[in-house]
Parts: sequence; structure tokens; C-alpha cells
Amino acid sequence: MLNAEVMVLHALINRLKRLSMRRHPHGLLSWRYLLPQLASPLMQHRAYWWHSCGTRSRLLWGLWQLYLWLRWLAFSSWRASYRTVQLHGPHVKKQHNMSQWQQFWRVQALALRWCIPPAAAYRFQLYRYPERALEYVYDIEAGAYHRLQSEALGLTKKSLQLLQDKQRLAEKLTPLGITIVDGYPVEFRSTNKLIDTLAGDGKFFVKTRSGNQGIGAFAVTAKDGQLQGKTFAGELLPDSKAVERAWQQLLQLDDALIQPLLTNHPALQTLTSADEAITVRVITQWYEQKLRVFTAFIEVPFQDIQRTVYSVLPITSAGAFARHPVEILDEQVAQRANTLWQHAQAIGLLPFWSQLIEQSMKAHQPFSDVKAIAWDWVLTPQGPTLLEGNTGWGTTMPQLITGPFLSK
Repeated sequence: MLNAEVMVLHALINRLKRLSMRRHPHGLLSWRYLLPQLASPLMQHRAYWWHSCGTRSRLLWGLWQLYLWLRWLAFSSWRASYRTVQLHGPHVKKQHNMSQWQQFWRVQALALRWCIPPAAAYRFQLYRYPERALEYVYDIEAGAYHRLQSEALGLTKKSLQLLQDKQRLAEKLTPLGITIVDGYPVEFRSTNKLIDTLAGDGKFFVKTRSGNQGIGAFAVTAKDGQLQGKTFAGELLPDSKAVERAWQQLLQLDDALIQPLLTNHPALQTLTSADEAITVRVITQWYEQKLRVFTAFIEVPFQDIQRTVYSVLPITSAGAFARHPVEILDEQVAQRANTLWQHAQAIGLLPFWSQLIEQSMKAHQPFSDVKAIAWDWVLTPQGPTLLEGNTGWGTTMPQLITGPFLSK
């Protein structure tokens, strides 16, 4: 009983630590929200911010947001702007003949006026086009944006829970003829060692049963009773001790799933030297009571010095590769994107494209109350294998491909 109380106290302390480290309000926040009449984009951003409260006490949440807003205005935004301009400013100066001081004040003005993160201001080139700032949906408000979109269709908690639970989702979609990666579940806070849980030697991928964004996930190779691995972020786990530590940390988050490490289709493996799965994300959407593909893109991993980084290429409706949709922010990223584009041209069309689209639409069909779902696939030599479906997918790349969501 004492151990359980200690664990609850430890979880509460960790939660408070995460809250105290947060530097940004939950969305765009401005005193202008108090005005009696608001233009459409600003009204929508206010709705996203307000909807982020969820079921929490409105009063306590409002006070917490006020604290975060004042902290952002006084301290955090200045530091974030300075660091972001230091990172991207030299390249932008070379491209557009815009001094770093000019960049800083434009980015900082957006941060002060609307609480727009400086990194997002660079991704959408708002340092050049600040008038477009309110046309975009930012990742900090993506959760509320997606929930409001789906609530118009009668969103139910049952659908959200099913999509978040990778094991149950597999049980739902497999009878529909959709190939989804097998997973062996391990209960939350299990004390079993990973080496005793794995089915012999081989390569595996371990992740949370309900999480997203690769939090806590890692790849592992088991051979002759020894383990080596690498986290989803690219950090090496050089020995059994490091892998077992990562395993126990993951089990503190949620139930775990142990899956076979998938192999890329030979045509796609030429895109990268990294020994990791290349992911194809297909976003399907209900539009006028019919399903359609909203956008699709491929995420290719590259091993940087200490971490895994990703280059992205859009996929056209015909299954062909397209160029990265915006100017690249620094020379290293630009070089990697250009190299990827050149290799992709030699491939031609994406393997299994028509099957991939058909399977994505079929997977979305049971979820008539969810507006848009991002399906993550790995194209193996045998065909498409589904990893998971995401309802809270990031809004940055889709808007770079299709344009700002709120300008339509």
C-alpha cells in the first residue's frame, strides 16, 4: 500500500514539474479576445484556446493561462525569439537580405501580439508575411482544432479511445482486410525485464499502447541474450542496461506494445542509409459526407550526429513525389531535402499507392464521427502495413502543402 502511495505522489510531483516548465499558453492568446466583435480568424483562434480547457475548472484554468501569458510576454518569448533567430537568422539574411535584428523584431512582435511561437513564425515565413499570421492553425492549438472539427460530426469518446488504443484498433481493422502491425501487449508498470519478454533473437520496436509522437518508443536488437537499441529520437542505447532502463521508463507511461521491426520496400530504402522505417502519412477526411484524401507525405529518417532527423516530401494524388513545399531554413536541411528529392525522382511512383489509399479510406470508414485521421504506414516488400491512426495530427506540414487552413 505504501509503495502505491509513493508512486502516486511521484506521478503528481512529475506532473507539477511539467506544468512549471511550460512557458506558452495553450494556444494563441491575446487581450483582443475581450473585444465585443472579432473577425473570423481571430474568433476561431479564441475558440481553439478556450476549448483547450476541456473539462477542467474554467476559473483555475483561466488563472493558469493568465500566469502563462504574463510569463510569456515578460520572459519566455524574448528568449525563444533570440534563440530561434540565432539558429535561422543567418540563412534568412543570405536569402532575403533581411538583417537578423529586423527578423528578431518581426518575430518578437508576433510572439507578443498573438503568442505565436518564433519557430512557427519561421516555418510559415511570417517574418516576411506577418499579415498571414492568423490564417494558420498552429500545433499548440491543434488538439482543440481537431476536436471542434469532429464535434460538428457528433464526436464520441468511444471513437477517440479506440483510435488511441493501438491494440484495440488492430482488432477492429484486421477483419476489414487491413494489414496492421502485430503487437504483443505488456501491462503498465510491469516489473518483467525486456530480455525475458522478447520472443528470442530479432529486431523489435517497443512503444506505448496509447501514446503518440514516439514518446518513450525505441527500437531494440536482441542477440545471444544481449540487447542494443536506439530511441525514437535517435539516441543510442548501447547495451542491455541502457535498453532495460528505457523499457522501465516506457512502462511508467502506459501499457507497452512489442512489435517486429518493419523492413522498408527496397525501392524506398534507397532514400536513406538509416536502418529505420520510412513512414507514409495519409490524412483522410470527411468532406460533404464522403471520404477523401486530404493530403499525403513521406517522412524519411536520417541519422544526425546525436539524433534522428526527418526529411519530408509531399505525395501527389497520382502517387508521385513532389518537392518540399517551402524554402528550407538552413543549408544543412536544404542539402538533405535536395538529396532526398533527387533519389525520389529515380523511384517514380510510390509503391502500392492505390492500395495504400484504398486501405486508408477503408480504415476511416467506421469512424464517421471523426473529421480527419492521419494514418501512418510503412511500405514493406509485401505491401502497406498500418502502424496507427492519429486524431491529433500536427498541422504544420499539411498547411505547408495545402495552404493555411483558415484562409479557405
